[in-house]
Amino acid sequence: MLSVIIPTINEEQNLRQILPQLKHYAQEIVLVDDGSTDGTVELAKRHGCVVVERGKKMGVGSAVYDGVRHATGELVAVMDADHSHPIEALKSVVLIEVGSVDIIKFSRFIAGGGMEAKSRHFLMRYFNRFLAMVAGVHTQDFTGGYVVARKETFDYPQTAVQGEWNIEYMIHNRKKRIAEIPYIYRKRASGQSNWNRWQDAKRVLRYLYYLFLYRWKAALTRHEVDAKVSV
Repeated sequence: MLSVIIPTINEEQNLRQILPQLKHYAQEIVLVDDGSTDGTVELAKRHGCVVVERGKKMGVGSAVYDGVRHATGELVAVMDADHSHPIEALKSVVLIEVGSVDIIKFSRFIAGGGMEAKSRHFLMRYFNRFLAMVAGVHTQDFTGGYVVARKETFDYPQTAVQGEWNIEYMIHNRKKRIAEIPYIYRKRASGQSNWNRWQDAKRVLRYLYYLFLYRWKAALTRHEVDAKVSV
């Protein structure tokens, strides 16, 4: 059973198109809403979604983790509501169902992938390569939030609040079987985008900070485990 997790804030117009399509791929849709003032929550309930109402903006990372906790499927997908993530890519869940991999990481930076914003694609590709190299994770799209995985891959101490959840997740699962599948990251279909160059610059600095923080925590945990084993 596949549960799709969608963090939302005022995504009513986008969800009108997405939710009917998602029902062809997922058995459960978990919508985590951070205080929408439009009809997002009501629309989701009419479509039979599991709705987690949090009342205020608490961060996309915490929304993902809350969604995983409320999901009942043994497989989970995380995706955006703004049409940037192609729904049809979810059919690749079969790779997990047949036991070939544990995680499918949809990638903008392998052959066949891309971004409609061409200049941003060039910069993000090399930034992601650097992050993956430092983290020791063999993926090209390290910061992308479009993923399908076994729910058990989220069984770790969860601390991320914002987009750094991707870093935390990948570091904790770097030894898992990961497949990358290309997709084109589309521009937001409806509503106002949060992206600008200043936001990207802040995001880069935050990701670098959390990358080294999570690496340090992971190394400390391994050291503690090794010390217990030796005793």
